[in-house]
Amino acid sequence: MNSPLTEHNSLWIRRFHPRPDSHVRLVCLPHAGGSASFYFPVSRSMPESVDVLCVQYPGRQDRRTEPLLDSVPALADKVYEALLPWTDRPIALFGHSMGASLAYEIARRLEQERGITPATLIASGRRAPSTHRDETVHLRDDDGLVAEMRGLSGTDPNCWATRTSCA
Repeated sequence: MNSPLTEHNSLWIRRFHPRPDSHVRLVCLPHAGGSASFYFPVSRSMPESVDVLCVQYPGRQDRRTEPLLDSVPALADKVYEALLPWTDRPIALFGHSMGASLAYEIARRLEQERGITPATLIASGRRAPSTHRDETVHLRDDDGLVAEMRGLSGTDPNCWATRTSCA
């Protein structure tokens, strides 16, 4: 098999701690404003059996001069193509927030187009695509937003005395 480290591929995939004898490849997909380096500590802490591949989006860090992709499907297409050379062993996908949506889309492509079922898909910071909830919080005025935040019970009640007391 050809080496997965082609010029195109190296734009997308960061392998901070290569583990050539691993049993599984863990693909880490960062949040929308994130970068591959966010997962450096994860890569360092994994056992020898797990090879961590961190995805680097265009417009981030060393790719900062590249134009951003403006849709999850477009980004999923590019990452999917970059991951294909790495599918010589089981793939596990981990994504956070937008990365979770991206992981789901990549898993769909792997299954539908290549018959590859990921070993697992771990999503954090995002609901399942099948779970839809009408969100209107962003349409509220200041008082409505404050009421929503108070209802979450995650802020010290003393902060609500004046809106600037905890700024």
